[in-house]
Formats: sequence, C-alpha cells, structure tokens
Amino acid sequence: MIVQPLARLQGIDLGANIASCQSISILGDGTVSCQAISDLGDSTASCQSISILGDSTVSCQATNDQGDRIVSCQARSILGDSTVSCQATSDLGDSTASCQARSILGDSTASSRDICDLGDRTASCQARSILGDSTAFCQATNDLVDGAASFQATSDLGDSTASCQATNDQGDRIVSCEARSILGDSTASCQATSDLGDSTASCQATKK
Repeated sequence: MIVQPLARLQGIDLGANIASCQSISILGDGTVSCQAISDLGDSTASCQSISILGDSTVSCQATNDQGDRIVSCQARSILGDSTVSCQATSDLGDSTASCQARSILGDSTASSRDICDLGDRTASCQARSILGDSTAFCQATNDLVDGAASFQATSDLGDSTASCQATNDQGDRIVSCEARSILGDSTASCQATSDLGDSTASCQATKK
C-alpha cells in the first residue's frame, strides 16, 4: 500500500524575500524528499534531498548562488554495488576548483570525503553507506564566508525513521526547513522558519 504524501508545506512571501519549504513523504515506496529554497534579494540558496530506500539509493545536492559566486556539492550513494561517489565544485569569479572521490569496498561499506579550499572559501562533501545495519548517511556543507548552507539526510531502516534537514544562514538572514517521517506512528511534520532582518515568518504542519 502506498501512503499518500503526509505533509506538504510551501510558500512564505515576504515581498522581495521569498522562503519556501516543501516536504513530501511517500512511506509505501520508501521515498522521502525535502526541499528548501531561500531567495534573499539576488542571493539564492537551495537544497534538495531524495532518498529511495527500496533500491538502496541515497542522493543529496546543495547549491548556493550568490551573485557571481556559485558553490555546488553533490553526493550519491548506491548501496547495491557498494559504490559511493562524491563531487564538489566551486566557481568563484575567475577561479574554479573541483574535486571528486570514489570508493568501492568489498565489505559493502563505502565512505568518501572531499574538501575544496579556495582561500577563505571552503566546500566539503561527505557520503557514507553502511549496508550491515541498513543505514545510509549523506551530508553536504558549503561555506561562503558570510553565507553558509548545510544539508544532512539520514535514513535508518531498522526503526523505520527517515529525516532530512536543510539550513541556510546568510549573515542575519536565516532560513531553515525540517521534515521528518516516522513510519511506526505514521507521523510526518514539516516546519519552515524565515528570519529576514526585522521580518519573521514561521509555519508548521503536522499530520498523524
């Protein structure tokens, strides 16, 4: 039986500043996705996670676009063939740096970590997959001086819990999005909070 999306929340309009949070949980096919988008003037930060537990695939991507500075980090884990690949790319004006790491281990455990450091700007990406305890973990972090975006996705099949969280911090502007699905008690919640200078907007949706 496929359970319809439990929580869906999006749309906080604060004039020129737009923050949106969307959570979709389809518990039947083991899919959990969370997306947070923050548009602060000419700066845009987005983070998206897709976790498909049935085919043992976990991927996450975080992208920051701040004027002419673009930093992206993507991690993908395919547990079936024990392959984990991680790639981070930083494009800062005329300077471009990219790095990629791949790990294939016979014990069905793969982990890789990439760090790109361009002066005071650092982009890092980490992916880990452990088949033994049915745990998949993927994390991407981008730090652009006064603008930071972090993303974390965790799936634990043992206790049937999947959660993802995205946070964007740009100076005094904070946008966060959190989504959680717990299959046991059929609870899904999504919360979005936007703090833009003197203007604050928050919203939360919970369904049991």
